[in-house]
Amino acid sequence: MKFIDPATLKISTDPLPAGKAKRDKYADLWARLKPGQCVVCESEHVGRIAGAMKKHVADKGLDCHVRLTTRYTDGKGRVWLLANEKKRALKVA
Repeated sequence: MKFIDPATLKISTDPLPAGKAKRDKYADLWARLKPGQCVVCESEHVGRIAGAMKKHVADKGLDCHVRLTTRYTDGKGRVWLLANEKKRALKVA
């Protein structure tokens, strides 16, 4: 555990930022993303983007799931939004 040295802290009179923080910083990106498309990102960001996308899918109740890879053929990461497949009912003879 790393301890905080009180001597390194300072007191300031900085004002509180106006307005609320954006709930989902990827909201604009998710609005444009359609099932079957993916987000291209750096490999180290794949986990965070996939987690945010899964939360978006759950919050919006989308009939989709999320898949990811950390190294695609170009070395970048990918996070896909994929539609859930419709399962056909088997006919009973």
